[in-house]
Amino acid sequence: MLIPLVNFIFLITLCFLPTDNFKKKHPAQPPQPPEIIEPAPEPELTELEQSLVNKYSALYQQYKNLTSEEAAELATTLVQEAKKESLANHTYYLPTNLGDLVLQNTSPTDPDTKNVYDLIQQRLPRLRNEGVTDKDIRWWWNFSQIERSMIIKNDEAEHYNFYVTQLLKTQTQFPKKESAQSAAQALTNKRFPVYTQYLKDYFISPDDPLPYELKDRVDAFMDHASRFSDFQQTLQQIQTFSTFNAFVRQQITDKRL
Repeated sequence: MLIPLVNFIFLITLCFLPTDNFKKKHPAQPPQPPEIIEPAPEPELTELEQSLVNKYSALYQQYKNLTSEEAAELATTLVQEAKKESLANHTYYLPTNLGDLVLQNTSPTDPDTKNVYDLIQQRLPRLRNEGVTDKDIRWWWNFSQIERSMIIKNDEAEHYNFYVTQLLKTQTQFPKKESAQSAAQALTNKRFPVYTQYLKDYFISPDDPLPYELKDRVDAFMDHASRFSDFQQTLQQIQTFSTFNAFVRQQITDKRL
């Protein structure tokens, strides 16, 4: 007589159930607690990196109105972040004479350095069209990667803080969120220059991001204007342009910057 299919499956299953003898030899293990993964320790800072902490700590105390402890903690966190990021993207060991290598057409042998070197060389024609000089290239690319990262991080933070402040003001004027955001962004773009390390190969608008190589000259120009000319007049002049970047490009064209 044929065994019904259900009964057959039941009998087969019984064959594979653990016996009492098996259970004695292989007692059930209690559930194990989940493995606790400790966070990776923060990277130790070199003498140069600690000097950056000290430099930015002093700036944060002066301009952000922080206590010495708060300023030191913020600066240390940012420098450690910059170090971890550069180690992760293989730019930490870029030499501090990379600008000289570019200008001397001396191709490095280290693969990571050569990747960045080749990228700069590809951008050189566009950089020259933007008014970037040899001095500008040395200024930016002879920094350590941590120094460049700190400049970028502080630029971004300054822009963001100003943008949020303007957004809170414009929200009362513009009921639509998108309109308030656009208005706040427009005010921010007139207040600060916007830079990039990854300049496009083609030019679209005077409002496009400026190469970071120009930052030192722009800062010096604005510092000079604030001390030796009618600064309010300069600020009013900037307002006549669509963005701060458009103002900068016009000053370069007119050879004032």
